[in-house]
Amino acid sequence: MARRTWSNDEILEALRADAERRGRAPLVREWSRKGEGRPTANLVMIRFGSWPAAIEAAGLSQVPVKKWTKDRILDALRADAEKRGKAPSSHEWDRAAPDRPTRAVVIREFGTWAKALQAAGLDHTRNRTVWTDEQILEALRSDAERLGRTPTYGDWRRSSPDHPSAQVVAHRFGSWAKAISAAGVHTLRDREPALR
Repeated sequence: MARRTWSNDEILEALRADAERRGRAPLVREWSRKGEGRPTANLVMIRFGSWPAAIEAAGLSQVPVKKWTKDRILDALRADAEKRGKAPSSHEWDRAAPDRPTRAVVIREFGTWAKALQAAGLDHTRNRTVWTDEQILEALRSDAERLGRTPTYGDWRRSSPDHPSAQVVAHRFGSWAKAISAAGVHTLRDREPALR
């Protein structure tokens, strides 16, 4: 399939259409994600010399880059919590937006996500299940039965209502392998007697 060639006018029109959809000029990091029917951010910057120059050529105003002070980060966390009705998890927060910094910026300023939420006066434990060792082991057994195999660290990378994250499990038991051993969970192959 032939690669589409974009004229400068078509690039500018694509930028304007995206700005109209968003209600503001797109940020380069938003544009960098693959999008159907639009040129890449690299092409835009090559053609116009820089992202700001392309935005200006399209007749759009720049989104001012904010300096995220601790107070502004705390305000952003509180505003997000108010919209959600709960404190945001770091995974819910993830990427930056015009009204909030990246998760990495928050953690850099406060040390951990939990410390940032605490500083914002948000209850970060309210929506978190506190798992006992036995509940974790039972969840491992249940998941092994459901999967028909030993659950992997990758299967549990993120927590779910049915289990805590793999990191929590590994921390609690010393390692993922030790948790699997404590649960007595073995692969189907390990449970079958060897054929001689």
